[in-house]
Amino acid sequence: MQFNWNKIEKVFKALSSKTRLQILYESLIAPKCGRDLASIYKKDTSTISRHIKELINANLIEIERRKKEVCVIVKKKKLVKKLLEIAEMI
Repeated sequence: MQFNWNKIEKVFKALSSKTRLQILYESLIAPKCGRDLASIYKKDTSTISRHIKELINANLIEIERRKKEVCVIVKKKKLVKKLLEIAEMI
């Protein structure tokens, strides 16, 4: 079996941050916008934006623009949920 190590590295890098994991979790429940996430986790919107970019680079989420707001949508909900469950079991 051949692995795409660059892709795997991006995914694990994205999952290596508590904030990014929290963004994924919140967005699994329902799409969340940047300001909402900043408010929930008491972080600056620029910090949330930086984390969102890492998740996009790992192909874990996509964004949807709603007026001036950027909202996070998890691309593969079942897979992301399973990844979080597996990580908790290790």
